[in-house]
Amino acid sequence: MPPVHKGGLQRDLGIAKSPGRTTVILSNADKKAKDGAWAAVTWGEQEGGKSWMRVAAYGLQPDMEGKAYHVWFTPVSGAPVDLGALAVDQNGGGFAMSITLPALDQGKSVILTLDDANAKQPGQTIAQADLPKLKPTLQGAPENAPANAEQPQAKPGPGSQPMHKPGK
Repeated sequence: MPPVHKGGLQRDLGIAKSPGRTTVILSNADKKAKDGAWAAVTWGEQEGGKSWMRVAAYGLQPDMEGKAYHVWFTPVSGAPVDLGALAVDQNGGGFAMSITLPALDQGKSVILTLDDANAKQPGQTIAQADLPKLKPTLQGAPENAPANAEQPQAKPGPGSQPMHKPGK
């Protein structure tokens, strides 16, 4: 089991509680299709110029032999980014989350596809939605600060006193 990092858990909890900047509904690309696959995608921003997406999908077919449902973020320019394969439960629901997407002003659309399990690019589009044009509002990290820099901590000085007195 990998080690648990408190900072990562706090970040994930913050994203889970966040309403994000917008939520889009991915509707079926084929209006004549009988399956009811759809997804709600919440998109938000974080410090440092990155964005995140949280996907809840429904109406999916479980146990697709050798196939998997993927969610793809399509940027304004460049290749689509795979948010990951959805693990579909017995009720046809799936979830995915990515925290390393390009900035908010770089989003074009989001697509739910049915692909080979290890797909490197989008396959058969199941549902899709255009993303609204948004401008980032959070400030990025300082240019010369490392991305994983620790927050400054208070240091005891000559006039400091202990908060707790030793027990007798």
